Amino acid sequence: MKRAGAIAVVFAFALVLATGCAKKVYYVQLSDAWPSKTREFDDVAKSWTRHGRLMSGWDKVLEFHATFMSPEWRAAYVAERTKLQRLRQKDRANLTEKHTAAAKKFHEVELLLSTYEQRENDLSRGKRSMWRIWLIDGDGKQVVPVSIKKDKRPRGVINQYFPDLHDFDTAYVVRFPRTIDVLRSGGKQFSLRIASAHGAVEVVWLERAGK
Repeated sequence: MKRAGAIAVVFAFALVLATGCAKKVYYVQLSDAWPSKTREFDDVAKSWTRHGRLMSGWDKVLEFHATFMSPEWRAAYVAERTKLQRLRQKDRANLTEKHTAAAKKFHEVELLLSTYEQRENDLSRGKRSMWRIWLIDGDGKQVVPVSIKKDKRPRGVINQYFPDLHDFDTAYVVRFPRTIDVLRSGGKQFSLRIASAHGAVEVVWLERAGK
């Protein structure tokens, strides 16, 4: 595999790929509030999912889909799971409580990731991984994950709620500390950056104008 000559060049190229190739730009409403009503789960999932790809020459080094599990996403997930599993009111209340607590404790991202070289798909090694990840707020403040763990649920279950899961993807749950407020109203945007010696790729969530 060819190696990148300069990280900055690869980063610029990858950022264009990550943000410029999509047929439609999805905006989000930055808010920490649990919504009083939810949109259709598929629409919410698309709004909060970003696609990134890192190239080295003509070789694809890394590809991923990242879903930020905002309160809006979590509320839609609870509603969708309630519908699919026909949950009773008590079970739905317990699931809602679990997700409201999780949203207050961490910023969480479901990351579906594949690499050209399978041995390089090593995010679960933590600090020993070749990859580094940052969550970055609209002011440029950034944090690194407190944990990165493989999502051990059956792939059929993961695929039900994260339909971008492909055969060669590894699913991870990435947790970031809430020391930065990426969901503050008026923050305009936040981003996720993944980097290694190959280069870097960054995907961006933009706030919906005219709330």
